[in-house]
Amino acid sequence: MKSTISVVVTAYNRRDFLLSALKSVNNQSFKDYEIIVVKNFHDQAIDNFIKKARI
Repeated sequence: MKSTISVVVTAYNRRDFLLSALKSVNNQSFKDYEIIVVKNFHDQAIDNFIKKARI
């Protein structure tokens, strides 16, 4: 089933801002969404964080 909306979040070496953005989306009353995190660099720490952040 396809989500109604897509939320696109950019990430550049700031896990604290990324976590805040993910929590903000998760706290919305509307729940039919997908989150797309866009990175323009390779950072294993951010990759691991995204995998674990499955809020």
